[in-house]
Amino acid sequence: MKKGRYQKTRAVFGWLWLAVGIACAALWLVALLVRLTVRDHFDLLIGLFYGTPWPVLAGLAFVGALAIRTRVKRIGWVLFGGSAICFLTWIVTGWRIGSASPVQAAFRVAYWNVARPEARLNGVLDAADSWKADIMVFGESKPPGPLPPGYATRFSPRNICDMGREMLMVTEKPPKREGGGSLGGRGGCQIYHVTIGGHDVVVLAVDFDAWFSQSREPAFNRLYEVVAAYVHKPLIVLGDFNTPSASVHFKRLRVQLTDAFETAGIGCAATWPTGLPVLELDHVFVSKHLRVVRCEHKTSAYSDHRAVVVDIAFP
Repeated sequence: MKKGRYQKTRAVFGWLWLAVGIACAALWLVALLVRLTVRDHFDLLIGLFYGTPWPVLAGLAFVGALAIRTRVKRIGWVLFGGSAICFLTWIVTGWRIGSASPVQAAFRVAYWNVARPEARLNGVLDAADSWKADIMVFGESKPPGPLPPGYATRFSPRNICDMGREMLMVTEKPPKREGGGSLGGRGGCQIYHVTIGGHDVVVLAVDFDAWFSQSREPAFNRLYEVVAAYVHKPLIVLGDFNTPSASVHFKRLRVQLTDAFETAGIGCAATWPTGLPVLELDHVFVSKHLRVVRCEHKTSAYSDHRAVVVDIAFP
């Protein structure tokens, strides 16, 4: 009697495991087709595209293969192959092996979404200060309320500028605010002039809304307009775009600007989440009047985002 009950239970779990495998395989196939074709062009597919980067696709195919291969070996082997291809694609497209550039950097820029630190603030400041950036921009720099005094204490006598939208900038000399505002109702930006080595550099800091169900198109359309007004100058566009680099919306921006990590990146391109980064949400772009020497994403236990640290030279 007990043996029969055990066999029935095992059979039920077997069918449940098979159902999980079929669901993973179906999701993998649909998500792969979306990634290879329309990506996030249609609003209905945004969540699917953002939620299934290459390593996630590799995992879905692998689980599907494990569950299905005992029933249909041929399909299982196809899924194993698909998993391997997705994993290798992630390695090829998501990692960079750089080499030392002979060009001497003129200054260093860093952007870091620090996820509203409270008890973590001292650790955040230790990590950020160690990068010795000439321009440091923090995203989600504080919880609601006044700016924590720790920033001014650590970075004194450098200038601490509260940019709004929880963004904070640290510079050697006081920057001059040029403007800013909404990005199509899906985020915001701030524009500052910063003097570096006698050069006037425009810093355009952006913060896109995080909802994966919302199209980034309105924000990018407004950003294109803002960038067009400053692209003829030394311009740095940085921030938490909450948009992976494979998005169709970066295409026009790459025509005007240079992606720092794609140009001179070293290591893993993904910036979120820290423990197992799979999405490139934080970006730094520069105009043709600046040259990227090196770009690296720094890992820290003090935020769920990795920092983007860029060495830049003047042409």
